[in-house]
Amino acid sequence: MSTTGTDRETMTVMEAAKRLGVGKTKAYELFRSGAIPGLRNFGPRKNVVLKHVLEKYLEGEEKNENRG
Repeated sequence: MSTTGTDRETMTVMEAAKRLGVGKTKAYELFRSGAIPGLRNFGPRKNVVLKHVLEKYLEGEEKNENRG
């Protein structure tokens, strides 16, 4: 499986922040608090977000917005 471009299974916290429409600091806060799942830590300066987990979370949020 390719790990380049959009085929990646992970994204950086900054990429996730853009997808969420928030800043990097707010994204870290949401992930670390458990409000949004998917953050994986691979060392003090290596964090990634599981793309499929974030997308599933966002799909659920969109469904909730459409109900209200």
